[in-house]
Amino acid sequence: MSKKEKECVEDFNRYEQTVTVLSAIYETIKQNPNIGRFVGVEHTIETEGGGDITPDLTAIYENSTSRIQQYMFFELKWSMSPSTIKDEVLELKRYFDAKCKMTGSSQITQQNDIILVCHLSDVKVVVKAIEDLEKSTENDFLKSGRFEVWTWAIVRKKQSSVTADEEMFLRCEYGKTENVELERLVRKPGGIAVHSDVLTFLRHRYCFIKQKPPVQYMMKILLMHVSSAYREKSSSKNKTVITQQQVDDIYDFMKNLFPGWAKATTKTVQAHRGWIIEALRKFEKLGIDLTSPPKIRKTYEEWICGKLQKLWKESARPSVRRPRRKASTIGFDKIESYFPGGNIK
Repeated sequence: MSKKEKECVEDFNRYEQTVTVLSAIYETIKQNPNIGRFVGVEHTIETEGGGDITPDLTAIYENSTSRIQQYMFFELKWSMSPSTIKDEVLELKRYFDAKCKMTGSSQITQQNDIILVCHLSDVKVVVKAIEDLEKSTENDFLKSGRFEVWTWAIVRKKQSSVTADEEMFLRCEYGKTENVELERLVRKPGGIAVHSDVLTFLRHRYCFIKQKPPVQYMMKILLMHVSSAYREKSSSKNKTVITQQQVDDIYDFMKNLFPGWAKATTKTVQAHRGWIIEALRKFEKLGIDLTSPPKIRKTYEEWICGKLQKLWKESARPSVRRPRRKASTIGFDKIESYFPGGNIK
């Protein structure tokens, strides 16, 4: 496997793990009701100013000091680019400043906790960026006691490749929140030990987070969940060509398969139309018939990344511009000798 393919598979695994973390946070709140009450995934919350915010996961709890209800917003990132980390962190200020309406109540929350969850390979750079940002008084929310950075680790109990022998831990890398019970759990040695069911059947509770997945992840979702449903539907003679009607049909099918969390109107929240189209176009370029995928001996992600390697090689290949061949004038010179002065009729 080439370096590019390995990176492709790694990105796939990072996204898949982040989705598992979404289940892990939900399960942690469910198993520990003293933390608070789960509100929703990608749940749209109205603010006093009339705008909306949509965190990846939302919970609510009563602050043990002030005895007031406040929100706890989780934002999950499977990947963060070093060039945009500071901008992504500063975007979270909108959660901190938001005066939110309580679900089913006229009460307005005056303060919120924000927890940024990022991959272990990104967390050091993220914390360094936050330490730089907090030097400015404009970014005091980063050291307010209501902002926290988490990461996760998956370890094996023994030398085995079986998923059931894995353990996941959630741990804090920066800051704190005002949720006393949550802080008690996350400050334990090693962090929060996630319930074992999360790494078996519960890891499939969710398939997406809000951040756009790598295209190889979306391609696997289509192969696993959509290809069999369209095996009999395809009427195109060239089944590697994706028609607009197929795009519409697959998108509608995905809306039913992965419905929006809060508002399923013109687009799904879980699987956006643009993500689906991008994956379908990759299949088209690779000449893969989505309605009849070949049998493979590798994992889907390894097979897909191996196929994508072909496109990467083509895009990396330098284009050679051939010089225009100069037209021969031998024949013209012979004719011109019969018509001196260039008087050719």
